[in-house]
Amino acid sequence: MRNREKTALMFLAMIGICSLGLAVLSPSCGGPTVTPVATATPAPTATTTPAPAVVVMESRARWSQAIFANTTQMEGFPISVKILENTAIDFDWGEGGPTLEDNNRMVVNNFSIMWQATPPFTAGWYRFCVRVDDGFQAYMHGIVVLAEKPVYVVDHPLIGAWESRPAPETFCSSWLELDEGAHTLELAYFNKAGPALVKFWWEFSTAP
Repeated sequence: MRNREKTALMFLAMIGICSLGLAVLSPSCGGPTVTPVATATPAPTATTTPAPAVVVMESRARWSQAIFANTTQMEGFPISVKILENTAIDFDWGEGGPTLEDNNRMVVNNFSIMWQATPPFTAGWYRFCVRVDDGFQAYMHGIVVLAEKPVYVVDHPLIGAWESRPAPETFCSSWLELDEGAHTLELAYFNKAGPALVKFWWEFSTAP
């Protein structure tokens, strides 16, 4: 077949493709050129780690209590010693003070109290808080964990220089990591004059 005849046949075939509406398949028909559209890849969703929950726990335990009269330094012999079963240290005596069960006498002003307990703890992080009027110190295993002035002792609580205050204030320790088990806590408190209040609690978290 001659070259001119081959060219004519190819031209006729092309006319047939274009007449069938297939121009989009053949750019030579004058149809548009199809450009592939890139599909955008969605960005990964950022995930946030929630902050560890903090659980406030009252100081409910089996506390031994020793009350000292006419002293803010727990000097001499206590006038009352008793066990407080399943009790939280949360006392607001107003202008009064603790009442002695043996003679129903109320101790008012210039008194001090020592509480001690060995409650169980779950392993984790803890901080200890006291709301108080007038003064206090809190210890764990004989080491001060919360005090108005840092005092470190080896075997027993050491009463430091306490300060009276005109109104209740709240103090919290730094976070401490505790192993699971029982830990001995001691809380020393005094009231010089005026309103008497003390509340002791701790907070738990899986991370500081």
